[in-house]
Amino acid sequence: MLRLKDSPCENIFVFGSCGGYSQVTYGDLVIIDTAYNLESFSDMLNFKKQVKYYRSSADLLYFFHKKNIYEQLTLTNSACVSSLYLEPKFLDWFSKREIYAIDMESSIILSASNSIKRKAICLMYVSDIVAPNTAMFLQEEKSIKQKVSNSRKNLTEMILRFCNEQ
Repeated sequence: MLRLKDSPCENIFVFGSCGGYSQVTYGDLVIIDTAYNLESFSDMLNFKKQVKYYRSSADLLYFFHKKNIYEQLTLTNSACVSSLYLEPKFLDWFSKREIYAIDMESSIILSASNSIKRKAICLMYVSDIVAPNTAMFLQEEKSIKQKVSNSRKNLTEMILRFCNEQ
């Protein structure tokens, strides 16, 4: 990522999956506004209260969202975590910060893009749920996989369409 500093790259799009929490479910599409850095296992284990965060590029976020206004995109915050085991202990913390996406890349990418002075946004589809209802997943596993697959395809098309129009 940092090698892009000396390249003509202007915009960085993070495309990937994330875990969902609270207001989102399997297959939902999310666009990240603020990414909280919970990458340190030790900080998570000690439940550190002061957490750094990074913002998506306001311009890129606005224009991407505007171009896809009729799509089912949820604007939310994310937490970039280091421990799947410790995630459930942070559910109240996530709720207070309106964090509905849990991932392993968002704050890393946004902090690096900020460092090299590039615009970046994180676009994700929900592929799993934090503290899931296991019974629901087992009953609907096939339809959930189809929802996630369709979401991945839709998000890919949105990104390509946006880039082609720029």
